[in-house]
Parts: sequence; structure tokens; C-alpha cells
Amino acid sequence: MPETATLLESASLKIELEEILKKNVDVLTYDSLHHLLKDKILHEQEAVL
Repeated sequence: MPETATLLESASLKIELEEILKKNVDVLTYDSLHHLLKDKILHEQEAVL
């Protein structure tokens, strides 16, 4: 997904990933992570290629 993805593109990606993975996923930007949770979230993140 491009760095300048629209809200619609992000929502479409979320739906597509959930259908493929059969799991709930969160699609967000690194800048949108709350500073108190950022380290924990980055530690637990899983890349999907």
C-alpha cells in the first residue's frame, strides 16, 4: 500500500486481509500509534507480504 493511501484504500486492505487470514486485523499508520502503546504494538506486529 502506498504511503499516501486513502481511508478507502486502508479500509479495503483491512477487509481483504481479514477475508484471507480469517482473523481480525488492524490497519494503521506508525504515526497513529499511541506513544504509550507503540513499543508493545511494534514488538507484536506481524508483517504480511
